[in-house]
Amino acid sequence: MAACLVRDSTRSTHLRGKTMTKAQLTASLHSVSCKHTDDIVGGDQFYVCGGAVANGAIGVALTIPMRIAAGQTLSFPTDHAVFFRDTVDDSATLSIGLNAFDQDLPMDWRDRYNDAVFGIQTTIKPLTTPRLAEKIATATAAIPSRILEPGESDDRLGQLAVDIPLATAEPGIKTWHVTDRSAVSSWDYQVTWHLDITRL
Repeated sequence: MAACLVRDSTRSTHLRGKTMTKAQLTASLHSVSCKHTDDIVGGDQFYVCGGAVANGAIGVALTIPMRIAAGQTLSFPTDHAVFFRDTVDDSATLSIGLNAFDQDLPMDWRDRYNDAVFGIQTTIKPLTTPRLAEKIATATAAIPSRILEPGESDDRLGQLAVDIPLATAEPGIKTWHVTDRSAVSSWDYQVTWHLDITRL
């Protein structure tokens, strides 16, 4: 599934009488590498849940759990990789809030996936600045236990919250480290994602 977008049609493309320059913006998950899993035996079921906002457009991140073991690198499926794609003002800020999870109980999400996507959209829509990325990540962290797996609580492995001003942003591959070294459990992941910006 490609990025799911909700546009605020009240946004203006003019500022003080001047037409604003546009940019085609795409943010997508690339791969996940595992050095150490959360589960001691059998590997983890790794997935990402969250979203992104720029210029009133909302993108949804929700990947299907992937079985991964220590030493493996897996690519995110192309139909779930893109979590934001739209044309926005190049002076806008892209706010990204993502959560990494280990699914504890294998479940079939097919009947609930679209409900979860809608739940992410409606959860993000009322959020405002400042610290929008942090609010997105925190709010969407509840989606798995609320919609996908009611009553269950998957292990949240980490969070990415970043507000990116497009005027100074550099496109390319970005890295998100998902780690924990507690006495109870430990895991070590590296997620790569790609930011593409085309000035129009």
